[in-house]
Amino acid sequence: MNEKKEFINFKPRELKVIQLVAEGFSNREIAEILKFSYNTIKQDIRNIVYKSNSRNRINAVYNMLSMGYLKTEYLDPKDENKKS
Repeated sequence: MNEKKEFINFKPRELKVIQLVAEGFSNREIAEILKFSYNTIKQDIRNIVYKSNSRNRINAVYNMLSMGYLKTEYLDPKDENKKS
């Protein structure tokens, strides 16, 4: 597993959101899963992009993987049942 190279003060919900983004869920799906509004999830993603010094949500996933903030065992592209 990656070690965190630097500490960034992410909120627990932001970490859940970016993990779900990395797993391929849309903003609407994330909102339903976490029981928050679509706009709240959009704002969380904006905050994540800013805090991780990223250009967009995909770049944020990449940066947070390299910093060790994401659990890679859940990112298996062969797992077709990840959204069920």
